[in-house]
Amino acid sequence: MTQTRTKSFVHAAAFAALVISCAFAVPPAALAQGKVPSAPAAEDPAPTPEPSAPSSKLPAAAEPEPEAPAIEPEMPAPASKVPAPAESATPAPAVEPADEVPAAPEQPNNYVELPEDMMPAPAANEPVAEPAASEAPAAHAALPDDASLMDRIAAAQTELEAGFEPGEPAAFRDMLATDPDPDQAMVIGQLLYMRRHFDRAAWFFGEAARANPDNASALNNFGALLDETYMNDPAAHPASWIATAVDAVARANELRPGDPGIENNLGRGMYNLSRVDADAADLDAAAAALAHAVEADGDNVVFLTNQALVLDAQGDADGAARALDRAHELSPTHPSFLIANSQVSPATSGAYGGVSRNYCSIDYQCAQRCPPSIIGQINRVTCEMENSGANMACSAGEPYARSFNCAEQIPEFGILIPGLNAGFSVASPWGSFAAVVDGQGNVQWRVEAGPNLGPINPYIRVDGGYQPSGGWSVSDTRAGVKVNLVHGNPVGQAVGDYGYQPLYVQAEGSSANQSAEVSAGVYGNGTILH
Repeated sequence: MTQTRTKSFVHAAAFAALVISCAFAVPPAALAQGKVPSAPAAEDPAPTPEPSAPSSKLPAAAEPEPEAPAIEPEMPAPASKVPAPAESATPAPAVEPADEVPAAPEQPNNYVELPEDMMPAPAANEPVAEPAASEAPAAHAALPDDASLMDRIAAAQTELEAGFEPGEPAAFRDMLATDPDPDQAMVIGQLLYMRRHFDRAAWFFGEAARANPDNASALNNFGALLDETYMNDPAAHPASWIATAVDAVARANELRPGDPGIENNLGRGMYNLSRVDADAADLDAAAAALAHAVEADGDNVVFLTNQALVLDAQGDADGAARALDRAHELSPTHPSFLIANSQVSPATSGAYGGVSRNYCSIDYQCAQRCPPSIIGQINRVTCEMENSGANMACSAGEPYARSFNCAEQIPEFGILIPGLNAGFSVASPWGSFAAVVDGQGNVQWRVEAGPNLGPINPYIRVDGGYQPSGGWSVSDTRAGVKVNLVHGNPVGQAVGDYGYQPLYVQAEGSSANQSAEVSAGVYGNGTILH
């Protein structure tokens, strides 16, 4: 009995160490030392990887790291065992800045399936069609039988273990073997994938695939991430990984024919195989797989850009240019588009440059959105210039910002002057109020109140807004205390009583992001110390 409990405790401790490491991005180390691979942060469901930057074995090109492959969800992560994913490191901004085009984030370009509880629900009126098996593209030539494929997956896992700490693979397998949840390997793999630990995630998906060779999601995810791990650093990994990855995804495609995400990965894998071993390439099969994926989801930028790369490799410059142009129309700053556009041949680039883009009619609505204040009208001039530049960039097939935000913001320090600003501020020794309005009648407001107890000023601050279509709302509530370090000076005391301490120390907590911080500095130039 004691031995059984001790063993259970060891497995529970190993799993807890893995989850904690995942949540806080602790560098991997031996489980015996309490260090495990970090887990994935919450990101958009079903992220799709971008083309990987070629290495010494491929055409040289300095590019952003490819997007993470698209992974399929098999079962929802059990709430009792899996912590909430960490916050997304790079949330997509709601409004693109007009003065610069965002850099391509590091994202993979394979399609990895996420669990059902991490994926958005389909629209109520969106039909879900099951493609017929006859519509699926031909699988990779000479697909090995299941036993041979499982042996190759096991061999790739052994090679992946070179990046693990001593004892980790055995500890992980022991933990999975005694876990009552048969899908725990899928859950951990999905968490590691979202944290961009592609090699660790591939290992866990390999375990899931070997435990159930008919698990299409496990096979797809293993192949997508093994491919991505290799393409991120070809010089450091065996070239045989690409063929193994293609065969794993091809097997997934046999088990679940017509799935556009799997077909995308199959086409992308075959394309990558052609870059590593031209003799083993089957670009016709790759083109067929991606054609099916695009037919099923013609608005998926990743599918379109992968199709463009394959058509380009086949010498179909016009077809590649059309796929790139559709991706540009859908998302001109999408990392998949930016990377693919930089990788295609000069022939495709020339064909793409000659495309007529009738969809380029960008309107930032500067007159309506920019407020009538002096600063608002200065911003309107900038808005109109950026609008003109966006239309020219769109017509040329280049990235451009889709909107311009010329609304004024309530300043952290300072006041708003009516006429100069599109709003006003009122300050008193007991608190302050500020509000700004944009050209469409949307209002931002802030109320701050608190007593002055000598040099100490405890306060509470509430931020909110008003929209003509939605009414009033509160976006954040903050509470804190500010200490005026020059309260003994008559001038410092006078301005400090109105909340503008020349030299201060401040502690503040926020309800919006559940954070607390301590800062110090001079008026208008705080330095976070936390």
